Amino acid sequence: VDPVAYLGGYRRQALATEPLARSRFDAYRVDDVMVYLRDDCSPEDLELQFFLRVHPATSADRRAPYGFGKRDFAFAWYGASIDGNCVAVRHLPDHPVARIETGQFTPEYAVAARRAVADATPRARSRFDVWLDADGRTLTWVREACSAEDVAARFHIHVYPVNAGVLPDWREEHGFDNFNFQFEEHGVRLEDGSCVVVTPLPAYAIASVQASQAPGFVPWAARFAFSPPRVDTAALAGEPLARAAFDVHRHGDALVYVKDGCTEEDATAAFFLHVHPVDAADLPAASREYSFENRDFRLWERGGLAAGDRCIAVAPLPAYPVASVRTGQYDATGELWAVEFAPAE
Repeated sequence: VDPVAYLGGYRRQALATEPLARSRFDAYRVDDVMVYLRDDCSPEDLELQFFLRVHPATSADRRAPYGFGKRDFAFAWYGASIDGNCVAVRHLPDHPVARIETGQFTPEYAVAARRAVADATPRARSRFDVWLDADGRTLTWVREACSAEDVAARFHIHVYPVNAGVLPDWREEHGFDNFNFQFEEHGVRLEDGSCVVVTPLPAYAIASVQASQAPGFVPWAARFAFSPPRVDTAALAGEPLARAAFDVHRHGDALVYVKDGCTEEDATAAFFLHVHPVDAADLPAASREYSFENRDFRLWERGGLAAGDRCIAVAPLPAYPVASVRTGQYDATGELWAVEFAPAE
């Protein structure tokens, strides 16, 4: 197929209609194809990444993990310059579409994203500061003094779900979803020397996020619980379900781990949480061979330092009836402590 004739045909059809939206590129829809047009486009227009998020009309067509079809693309893959005018096309899915979000990661887009989080406290501070937007579905990363090294190094996001059973089979053993990307896919370097990156998060319930960048310099990591612990400490005044290095309480549909006088060792050792169901059929498929569901976590994933030297973590329990729980902490040497109990209401 001659790409000029192919793209030129879509351009002619698009210009015979009204655009869905006018912006740096005007966006049209021709049957099941999105058509992007810009007259007198510049080299910069050809380098900027496009995002295209297609939200289905019915829940049956929602695509994991985001809940929408993510069809981001580079102009070089799906477009061409014809007589100085830029044309790009991207096919839409064959299911009914409720709405479309599309655009480019432009300086204007990055400035708007940074402005949207300007009055909020970052969820984590590191080489890039990281914000979570109001609806909990997008991360905005900002570095004020951005270097060529920052732009060249690959980004990594590890997303830990509340329930590991939602993960694809090949990721369930790791306990997280891995969303790696290059800066140009989601980021823009602004004239003031800052870098802004905007990335969507998956649609399932998230326990925590670990963000990092490598290689090229000493690796950094920004780690935070997706929802910080919000527990009325007065509700924990009663007798805990178990006493150990951490006291373990039941609070609603979650277990709450509490320790006063928390040390660095307490905060860094991993927790194991093995949930034994009343009915083994309730277990996620990947857990059935073990007869329990593994919900291991680290303190930074489920909580952190709550006040003073008190450490607190909140670990949700599954919706199915639970017969017993075995939990504790471990490090490279093995188990540090363990308790087993029935998680009474």
